[in-house]
Amino acid sequence: MVKSNKILVPKDELECMVYISCNHCKTTNFFKNLEEKCKKCGNTLEKQEAKKIIIPKYGFDVKSKPSKVKKKPKILTTSEPYIDLTSLNDSKSKMILNDINLSIHKDINIYIINNMPFYINIQTGEIEKDKKKSKEKEFQLGAFYSTDILELKIDMKFFDNLDLIGSAYTIGYSLIESLSKIASIKRDDLDVLIQTFENSVSIIIFDNVPGGAGHTYKVFDFDNIKINKWFNISKKIVENCDCGLDSTCFKCLQTRSNQRFHDKLQRKWAIEFYEKII
Repeated sequence: MVKSNKILVPKDELECMVYISCNHCKTTNFFKNLEEKCKKCGNTLEKQEAKKIIIPKYGFDVKSKPSKVKKKPKILTTSEPYIDLTSLNDSKSKMILNDINLSIHKDINIYIINNMPFYINIQTGEIEKDKKKSKEKEFQLGAFYSTDILELKIDMKFFDNLDLIGSAYTIGYSLIESLSKIASIKRDDLDVLIQTFENSVSIIIFDNVPGGAGHTYKVFDFDNIKINKWFNISKKIVENCDCGLDSTCFKCLQTRSNQRFHDKLQRKWAIEFYEKII
C-alpha cells in the first residue's frame, strides 16, 4: 500500500471545477466558473449549494515506499457517478411498451466524484491535515470519461404509492441484471443513475467503459419481441428470489458496485411496476 499527500500540479495551479444541482429540474450542472443559471432549464441556481472538485489529471506524488498491508482495507462507498445531461446531442428515441420513451445519447460525460472533502492547496497540490480547515481549500476529488447512455423516460404515474428513488433504482438494477442474461453483457459493464423530473422519471443505463463498448446501442436496437423478453426476465428476477419482498440480496440485485443503495432497494416496488407496465 502507498500513501500520498500531494497532487501533481501541471503548471501554475490545479484546475478546479464546480458542480451544482438545479432545484427546479434536478439536473447536475458542471462549470469551470460558477454561473447563475441552470444550463438546462434556465432556473436560478442556489450558489451556496455549489461544490468544488479537482480532477488530478497528472496523478499523485508518491514518495514513500510501498508498505505491507497488515489488515484488509475497508471498502468505502464515498464515490458516486454523476452525468452531465446539459449537453445531450446525437440522440435517437423511440416508444416501447406504449408508455416508455427509450433514447440513446452519444458521448456524454460521466463524472466519478469522491464525496469526502479534502483540503488542498491548489498552488502546491498539498493535501493539508491542519485542524483549522478553510472552506476555500475544500475540494472533492473526481475523474471523468465520455460514454454512451440509454435513457428510459417513464411517466410519474407508474410510481404512485412507491418510494420514488428506491423503486427507480430497484427497477434499474433489475433491468441491467436481465441484460447480462439475454444480451451477453457483463453485469459490471453497466451501471444505473436516476434523474427525476416534475412529471417523469429517467432510468439511465450507461457503459462503464470510456468511449462506450456498444452495449447501449445493442439494447436500443432491440425489436419488440426482445424488449418484451427484457422486461419479463427483469420481472422474474425480482419475483423469484427468496429474500424478503422489502429487501434485495446478492442472489437477485445486490452487487459490490451498488452497495451504497442496498438499504434502498426493495423487490416489491419493482414487482408492482412491472405488473403495471407489461
